[in-house]
Amino acid sequence: MRRFKIFPAYGLAFGLALSGCDKKETPTPAKVETSAAAKGVDEAPKAPKAPVTAADPHHAHMPHEHGSPHGGTVVPSGEYHLEGVPTKVGLLVFLLDENEKELPLTGVTGSMTFLAEGKPPAEVALEAMGNHLHGHVTLDGKWSAAVTIDKGGEKLVARFEGDGASVGKGHDHGVHEHLALSQEVRLELTHEGVIEVGKPVAFGFRYVDKDGQEIKDFEVVHEEKLHLFFVSDDLAQYDHVHPVLDATGATGRFTHTQTFTVPGQYSVYSDFKSARLGATLVKTPLTVPGTGGEMKPLVVDTVMERVEGELKVKLETTPSPIEANGDVMLKYTIATASGEPVTDLEPYLGAMGHLFIIHEDLVTLAHSHPKGPEATKDMRGGPVVEFHTILPKAGKYKAWAQFQHKGKLYTMPWIVEAK
Repeated sequence: MRRFKIFPAYGLAFGLALSGCDKKETPTPAKVETSAAAKGVDEAPKAPKAPVTAADPHHAHMPHEHGSPHGGTVVPSGEYHLEGVPTKVGLLVFLLDENEKELPLTGVTGSMTFLAEGKPPAEVALEAMGNHLHGHVTLDGKWSAAVTIDKGGEKLVARFEGDGASVGKGHDHGVHEHLALSQEVRLELTHEGVIEVGKPVAFGFRYVDKDGQEIKDFEVVHEEKLHLFFVSDDLAQYDHVHPVLDATGATGRFTHTQTFTVPGQYSVYSDFKSARLGATLVKTPLTVPGTGGEMKPLVVDTVMERVEGELKVKLETTPSPIEANGDVMLKYTIATASGEPVTDLEPYLGAMGHLFIIHEDLVTLAHSHPKGPEATKDMRGGPVVEFHTILPKAGKYKAWAQFQHKGKLYTMPWIVEAK
């Protein structure tokens, strides 16, 4: 199962944790151990070994994969089963009954002690996201996770080990990432001259951690080292750009020239991945001076088909209406303006489309890539592009879908509501 990420602000602080233009690699299957008490992680994980049997005599059998509903590894824990699914965006944990059917997560909490090869143990909260608990970690190399689940006072434990990540077996969901604003990183934003509507402004972007150390170890994600989003606070204005990193490597400073067409209050969402800090999302406020930039209210769209340039795009959501904190599929059907199905969509940043979603609170964000295989340079797609995501809270969201056709990038926004 492939999924999508979210990050909290430090100081001024989405750089979409756009992490996850996944390469189809053959992973080493994750293995799981269970015990009566959560097993600590005090040494670097070694090559996955045969899992131990459960301590509970009623469930003293080996972990098994047959019948796993989400393509992961299912093991018994007390009267229940836990399924662990390692993915490119973290570890997913599903709570199952003895027949391996999903159980609701009302009142269920969890955490894990996570250890990646060469790194110290980290305590990670498991976030309830629809039908599973999500541990936001990077599964690179050998790793292990001692998971503890609290179900109404009953403790369920399991130990997962693996080498890399998988996308599950028999599942082809799009990558879904909730994006949480980082409390560890802030952006030092500079610009030359005065910011004026209609005039290019040269910006500088420098990122520092909570200790004031400049970040330089940027990694390429979706073909870029930094994804930056200028978004007005009424969500009416949106621009997805890619600043350029200092080519000398002497600093971690990026530069970009931006021209604003509307004044008002903006949020600058910076999304990048640091080798040291992992996927990071930073939110920084920005004022564009001028008059006439009145805030526009968010109104949920009722017309779900529109034409832009040479494309006609129709949006359908399943379920409809959208349920907050539940799985949702956004299906885009793309045709020419005259109604002919488009079958020659081109890859954009390594995927057949991108979907960026912001809640009206400006801090709850999500990002998704389409279902289907990784897009290669010569691949063509359409007429249907589907995105899987979770909208974690009730309210209005603006969703910008981006597609590339005949060398032109199309950005198609809709306002939807989760209830």
